[in-house]
Amino acid sequence: MSARIEDRGDRLIVWNGNAEKRGALTPALYEAIAEAMTLAEEPRIRAVILTSEGRFFCAGGDLNVLIERRKLTEEVRRERVDALHDLVRAMRACPVPIIAAIEGGAAGAGLSLALACDMIVACEEAQFTAAYVKAGLVPDAGLTASLARLLPRPLAAEMCLLGRPVMAMRFAELGAVNRICAN
Repeated sequence: MSARIEDRGDRLIVWNGNAEKRGALTPALYEAIAEAMTLAEEPRIRAVILTSEGRFFCAGGDLNVLIERRKLTEEVRRERVDALHDLVRAMRACPVPIIAAIEGGAAGAGLSLALACDMIVACEEAQFTAAYVKAGLVPDAGLTASLARLLPRPLAAEMCLLGRPVMAMRFAELGAVNRICAN
């Protein structure tokens, strides 16, 4: 199972179960997050938590899938990108706080999802990477806007243009991570 929702009464936990691929995005994860956003409308829900069953929060897009998508028509590729953008917009509009619980790290679109959350709790060894450039892509899903809002411009530029990782502690010092916990 690549994603599931755990209902704990007053909170929902969305588990990314794609551990064998470092939490790479899957249609099942999109569906689980979208379902959690709908369930969050219920008055009993006080928070949504996004996390991973593996040792890495989310590596972003599966590069093998992205290579295969190049064979699709431009219209179909646009629909796939729009689905990610719609998901991020739904997260930003969620009526309850969304908390990203990050172990290992968040890269590419995984970082986009993490920064769309209201709070981030990260393990001290976690890394954040805008890895798009390493795959010859341009950051999407609101990542450039999020980085520009949260980080000094030179660091945001370095992340987007060079794809260099930034440690969780540095993100916390800059106010982009709310809490650091032991691994």
